[in-house]
Amino acid sequence: MKKKPRESHGGNWMDTYGDMVTLLLCFFVLLFSMSTVNEEKLMAFIQSFSGRTVATEDDIIANNSQIGDLNPDNSGGGNDELPQSIGDLANYLQENVADPSKGTISVSEDADGTVHVTFMDNTLFDPNRYTIRAETKPYLDLLGKALKNVEGQLYMIETAGYVADTGIRNSEDWHLSSNRAAAVASYIWANHKLPYELMVTIGHGANDPIGDNKTEEGRKKNRRVVVTIVGKDTAALQQAASGQNYDKTKYPASGNGVSPYKD
Repeated sequence: MKKKPRESHGGNWMDTYGDMVTLLLCFFVLLFSMSTVNEEKLMAFIQSFSGRTVATEDDIIANNSQIGDLNPDNSGGGNDELPQSIGDLANYLQENVADPSKGTISVSEDADGTVHVTFMDNTLFDPNRYTIRAETKPYLDLLGKALKNVEGQLYMIETAGYVADTGIRNSEDWHLSSNRAAAVASYIWANHKLPYELMVTIGHGANDPIGDNKTEEGRKKNRRVVVTIVGKDTAALQQAASGQNYDKTKYPASGNGVSPYKD
């Protein structure tokens, strides 16, 4: 008995071809949709996973324009003579480091002689980074030279980092603020040979805001690094007045990010 001839299924190649064309069409539609993605929605999507504000191109351009033309030589008239005493330190820093025209770097002095140098917003760092910007290192060098010149009169140099509260708090706030404080202290210590035991670093995270976190201007104020300089005479006055003793024997020699003052 003869076998029936096998039926031809020549149309199957057209099904495969049709599937391939359909897949290619879907692929190109996907590429097109990605090329026209809404930037704001994309940033919101990324932030929902990372928990941190994502810097856009406009943010970076604005930040560069804010500090790109900083020039230590023209910051406040300038005075080449280094301070000879802790009492002269604030005036020297106000003339050579402070930048009142832009408000990015400020210097203040308490009644007891404690000096605070505040680097506002992203003056020293790019958004969400803790590598010091090359163009702002001259300011830290001026600060380091001044501190070195009055080294024998210094009791403590505390560097504190702060970040803004963007509404999503997590441990990254402490990491970023601590790393920024450590970066500044490390730069000054390594480049200007200050005694290691003078340096104290603290990361406050989003705590202790000085501005309203609900506004961009407020968040700019809260993103800051503050270098606080305490002289030996000032420390003695503080201890006598408050009874709070800074006992270095109670803290590890290497430091651990703990404030030397009791609450």
